[in-house]
Amino acid sequence: MHPLWEHLVEPLLQVAQSRTILEIGAEKGYTTEKLIGFAKEHEGVVHSIDPRPLFPAAQWEENHRPHFQFHEGLSLDVLPRLPACDAVIVDGDHNWHTVFHELKMIAEKATNAQKPPLILLHDIDWPYGRRDAYTDPSRIPEENRQPCRTGGVDPGKVGLRDIRLGINAVSIHAEKEGGPKNGVRTAVEDFLKNDANQYVLRVVPYYFGLGILIPPHLLAPVDATLTRLLQSEDLLKDCETLRIAAVLEYQRLEHLLEHCEPQRAAAVLKCEQIEHRLERLSQAKNSLQKMLKTSESDALECKEKLLHILQTRSMRWTSALRRSLGFVRSVFRRSYETTMQLRTASDTEPRTLPAVPAGIGEVRAQADISVVIPCHNYGRFLDAAIESVLAQSVRPREIVVMDDASSDETADVAARYQERGVRYIRGEWRSVEDARNAGARCTASEFLCFLDADDMLTPNYLRKCLEAFHDPAVAVVYGDMWEFGDKARIFEAPQFDRAVLAINNYISSHAVLRRQVFDLVGGYRKLGNAHEDWDLYRRMTRFPWKAKKADTSVHHRKHGESYSHRSARSPQWTYPFRAAYSREPVTIFTPFAGRRQWFRIFEESIRGLRHDPALVSLQWYDTSGDEEFGQMLRAALSTMPFGRTAYTAAPHPEHWGHDASSLLEHRVENVRNAQYYYELAVVRAYNHLLANCDTELVLTLEDDVIPAQDALEHMLQTMDEDTVAVVAPYRCPRNGHFLVWRMDDKGQPDFPDIQETGVNEVAGSGFGCSLFRMSALKKFPIMTRVWENPPRWYDHIAFHNLRTQGEILCNWDIGVRHLSAEHWEQAEAEASRHTHACVMP
Repeated sequence: MHPLWEHLVEPLLQVAQSRTILEIGAEKGYTTEKLIGFAKEHEGVVHSIDPRPLFPAAQWEENHRPHFQFHEGLSLDVLPRLPACDAVIVDGDHNWHTVFHELKMIAEKATNAQKPPLILLHDIDWPYGRRDAYTDPSRIPEENRQPCRTGGVDPGKVGLRDIRLGINAVSIHAEKEGGPKNGVRTAVEDFLKNDANQYVLRVVPYYFGLGILIPPHLLAPVDATLTRLLQSEDLLKDCETLRIAAVLEYQRLEHLLEHCEPQRAAAVLKCEQIEHRLERLSQAKNSLQKMLKTSESDALECKEKLLHILQTRSMRWTSALRRSLGFVRSVFRRSYETTMQLRTASDTEPRTLPAVPAGIGEVRAQADISVVIPCHNYGRFLDAAIESVLAQSVRPREIVVMDDASSDETADVAARYQERGVRYIRGEWRSVEDARNAGARCTASEFLCFLDADDMLTPNYLRKCLEAFHDPAVAVVYGDMWEFGDKARIFEAPQFDRAVLAINNYISSHAVLRRQVFDLVGGYRKLGNAHEDWDLYRRMTRFPWKAKKADTSVHHRKHGESYSHRSARSPQWTYPFRAAYSREPVTIFTPFAGRRQWFRIFEESIRGLRHDPALVSLQWYDTSGDEEFGQMLRAALSTMPFGRTAYTAAPHPEHWGHDASSLLEHRVENVRNAQYYYELAVVRAYNHLLANCDTELVLTLEDDVIPAQDALEHMLQTMDEDTVAVVAPYRCPRNGHFLVWRMDDKGQPDFPDIQETGVNEVAGSGFGCSLFRMSALKKFPIMTRVWENPPRWYDHIAFHNLRTQGEILCNWDIGVRHLSAEHWEQAEAEASRHTHACVMP
């Protein structure tokens, strides 16, 4: 709703004299931020409801007290606790049940208040006016829930597209459009049928439809305001801007689709190869089943012979007895190994094996490893998980079941294994991360394995993984994953590549870990619904330690109640959220050339950036050669609140014939080759960054660029798995265009003159405010070819190289000031006024 704020939403709130405002559905906080500004200006308060906000709500609440109060939870649970309001903005779950009952609760509160509130509802037209969308269908009562599935929505189509096509193609939608109890507008109309407050509905048919429920006392002023606003060109300009952004996004997606065709063809070929392999595995399975029947028959025959021999005391049977015992051992061993092979080849749940009789086969060695099994109400699966650990070819030193507040049979199941060395610990952690960390603290082995209670290990899993730790540099060992249950497939994990792991996770939660490194990084972090395993592995492999793949696998159960299944269906399960980028360490790097006039403004902007200060590494690279300026930088760094700060003094080499100030002064006229040496100074600075940066993400900021407080936050939220850089737009001081470019038909950079909106793909940008993946940036040295005709500047070469690694995105909604550009504009304006004064008669 935020794109319509200035020319529609804010004027309506002003007419309603809103002081207490309720927002249902905050998501990324774009509208919330504008509401807070409105509340501050009018001495009011904003109550905001959202179950999973994509902004730091607690920090906002602290920063904007008493004008902002955040309520984490579902709207229907939170609304009864809130006071009556002057205005309500409804932009949460777009389904009949939620919207209808939200309006009923708001109306009930209005009955006790003097005046009912003004209500604004987003998405009252297509696509959600007559079609439900569900974040979690299980929360909607069956009588109010439409038949639904994952799929996209197209205009004019009653049904759904598949998950690759249409609007919001990965969301859960009602299968059909229209009919009773279906959609936001239907909910509003049903509410109005029994409304005691005599609300009147007005609909503004822009931006998916804005519904306005007007109480009687506001009808005349709101109608007058709407008439004025809808006749204004400003609102049409807003809508046209949105339309243009949508067209550009469509063109970008078309371009991506065209370039994805080779990958699609390769994927089809890979699927065919997998199908062929599965066919061969099926044939092998049938063959092994026949072998198993034969082995079982042999075992029964040998058992009968053995019993007969054992009942006889005659010495003449001694030789036959020894031969029979050897035969029995070989049969049992062959039968056991055959059944293990069947487990691996089967595409269904592995069967529980009978225990090998005592005295038959070899005694298992004990390994210095602890297996921790966190369990929350998975008692029905726990038996199989524990049995898979007890059946390991090496015996773990410790097996611990961590019961996290279960209310099912978990305790009873664990108790059955107490005599076999399985410990049971109950706690109220209500968090898989805390339960795992508590399990690690309760054990003392050199290695750790965390096994979810609904999964199983293959018999040689621990032995195969422990063999990989013969290399002392290995911290994490993992294998392939065989999925069974609701879905059967084989996930073949690739060999370890640190750069790939930084972008995508391929290591399952069952990896065996070196305890020393696990403790060194602090174990698992609590990240809400983010991918805590991936976060742990990234932190463990940031050190010189590495991960290694073992030739083994685990069995991973797929079922609808699993944490991963529920998380994957959440609309908040975005890439930055999964990757926990709100908790990701970031380096902020700035080269300084001695410009004092803007330093204090720059310093304050750095202090105000929204990111956990403990996770920020601030690096300042001083090329000024000015000792007094360097002392000022060092003094400012000493007061910075960040986790790490570093100052590097790097005056220019003498043989350049330039210092920092002369390069700034003469680079445009190119006195004494100043243009080349100016580029070389920047190249030197950024190559220093490549050599010294130890975080995956780095924000480069020039010393005259002032980012908005939320700039880094928004850049992190813009990142995707295919993204190697996110840039923020700012203007060039001399030419006035934006220092962002796309490539034209002739392969030359094309710089936009007009501010755009949203996020789109670009070919490059200046380094003034850019967020990079270091694993991509480090693949090439930073260099310049400024002497060529036309010149090839360092940033053009760098982004040209980066485009071979992934996409570059520009977020046009990020606010950035370029002080040099502002200074240049002021100087030109002053010169123009002076010229005008000189020619006056």
